[in-house]
Amino acid sequence: MRRTNLETNDTGAIETLGRDQQDTGNIIRYNLILDSVGMVSTPEGKIVTPYFTWGIYLDDYSSGTTVFGNIVARTVNGGICVHGGKNNLFENNIFVDASVEQIRLQPRDDFMQGNRFVRNIVVYSKPESTLIFSWDNRRDRFAEWDYNLYWLRGADLRGINRRITPLGTFEEWLKAGFDAHSLVADPLFVAPEKDDYRLRRDSPAWKLGFRAIPVEKIGYRGWRGENRIRQ
Repeated sequence: MRRTNLETNDTGAIETLGRDQQDTGNIIRYNLILDSVGMVSTPEGKIVTPYFTWGIYLDDYSSGTTVFGNIVARTVNGGICVHGGKNNLFENNIFVDASVEQIRLQPRDDFMQGNRFVRNIVVYSKPESTLIFSWDNRRDRFAEWDYNLYWLRGADLRGINRRITPLGTFEEWLKAGFDAHSLVADPLFVAPEKDDYRLRRDSPAWKLGFRAIPVEKIGYRGWRGENRIRQ
């Protein structure tokens, strides 16, 4: 999926709604999402783009969803957004170069809890971007946040002395017990300039339990599952 949301905003290349607040069992797996754009028009008639979009958006209490093995690059407000849901699992995904923030959390009330963010790779290039943005700093929003790999090109996350996580600096995030086993290191993509985000054999992500994403299964030409469209 490439260059989606050209005329809309507050959405994602993939978006779910969960207004019944039930665990769904939905699975979002093996997608390549590039350049989710977003657009808005001002009262003066000016078009603003890119604007307020994500790669994968679990909106309005979406719960019980597994997001696994996706590659998301060059979004605006993050590779993912969690808007109020619970018991969602984000595992084994790659998020690259969002503009404003890399991960966005939008708790609405006490409902949002029990989510897990494990064994993901987050890479970005703009030091002014936020790593993890949240509307509040409650620790129970996520039951687990660990075994991830982070990399800020050209700078050290641990040396940024401003708020880039819900709890402040990255060091303050670590001191609170999050990402206890995570690493800050170059993931060693094969050819990111060509959007080839496969990992080299010497990638530090393997030590964290990251599993190879079968890129040959991504897209309508690659997938050969039971539910594929037959001509």
